[in-house]
Amino acid sequence: MEVYEGTVSEFQKKRGYALARFIIDNDKKQIIFEKISMTEECQDLYFGRGFFLVEAEVTLEESLSRKLEIENRSLKVGRYPFVETLMNYLIEF
Repeated sequence: MEVYEGTVSEFQKKRGYALARFIIDNDKKQIIFEKISMTEECQDLYFGRGFFLVEAEVTLEESLSRKLEIENRSLKVGRYPFVETLMNYLIEF
């Protein structure tokens, strides 16, 4: 995971990446993946099974955690339900 500060059209040229937003509200952490930034293959791979799978604990880099103002800097292993909208996939951790 990394912070991207360019435009969406510039981002779309990067294969294998998905544009996402982190939302922190009290103890809730949400990640919203923008469908427009993902290929159909990527959407099928990560969201086609009805859950979002985190196979290994993901620790955010300290610099990214500071930018996002997150104290708990990891995403735990597990199967996470998601909400699909026309534009996004929303996962709550």
